[in-house]
Amino acid sequence: MSKFPQTALVSALLIALNHHPAQAGVTQSVEDALNFYHYGNNGAVKLDLNYRWENVNEDNRLDSTTGLPATKQPKTANANTARLRLGLLSPKIFDFQGFAEFEGNWAMQHDFNSVRNGKTQFSTVADPEIAELNQLWISYAGIPDTIIKGGRQRIKLDDDRYIGNVGWRQMEHTYDSVLVTHTNQQLFGLVVNAGFIGNVQTITSTTENIDAPFLNVNYKIGDYGNIIGYGYWLDYTEIENFEKSSETYGLRFTNWQKPGDTLPITENLGVVYILPSGHTNKTTVTARPLMKLIGGILWAV
Repeated sequence: MSKFPQTALVSALLIALNHHPAQAGVTQSVEDALNFYHYGNNGAVKLDLNYRWENVNEDNRLDSTTGLPATKQPKTANANTARLRLGLLSPKIFDFQGFAEFEGNWAMQHDFNSVRNGKTQFSTVADPEIAELNQLWISYAGIPDTIIKGGRQRIKLDDDRYIGNVGWRQMEHTYDSVLVTHTNQQLFGLVVNAGFIGNVQTITSTTENIDAPFLNVNYKIGDYGNIIGYGYWLDYTEIENFEKSSETYGLRFTNWQKPGDTLPITENLGVVYILPSGHTNKTTVTARPLMKLIGGILWAV
């Protein structure tokens, strides 16, 4: 099976504009205007437009009864889609702030199985043509160093392995949840995220009921990286989703939080490392430990 996704981002265009001083000024003016010139404290307009082309050509799909290659393989899928997110952030009023975001995906051709369009003769590209309320939340920042946010929201923890937005698809996972984020100023570098998820809106705009408390404690150890302890208790309550339920506990040590992060060795050379370890219990399989080391070298010229 071959799969060739290509994505053109509006943000990539904005980055390109920054290479020209005059254009950079225009870009900054647009960003300031969308943030109402007060870094979002007086409200903001959020705009995200993403075009994506994905081609899937399968020649190895198996027959579900025999386990052998199917006599009839699906047709090649070509998905040209454009996704728009448009959001409005309210001004801060007595430490309260709200946000609402629309998300819609437009298919410019229909030669693919979106898992919701019934075109099972094609290979799958899980980007359905649909519109939805992507986020709707209220936050409160009246407690020192703490933000409490409730409603439908995007949550991304660590590498999104257990709780994330599945950001490589056009639509995204969002969560009907309560999230408490505490940034400890007495123990500088400590960030605690704790919360509860009651519903998942998936990348295909379906909903899955879940009872999921979670805890993520992140502490920055100087220039060496971050050590993260976490526990995720994901209990899906619908019979068809029972197999997704899991309990995961673990530790993670990494110096990579965003592109460009390294531990400098020389002026031009840096190293990147990620060391995740954990233990997952699932209802349908034997408990699985996780331990691996991911590393790399960054050379700056």
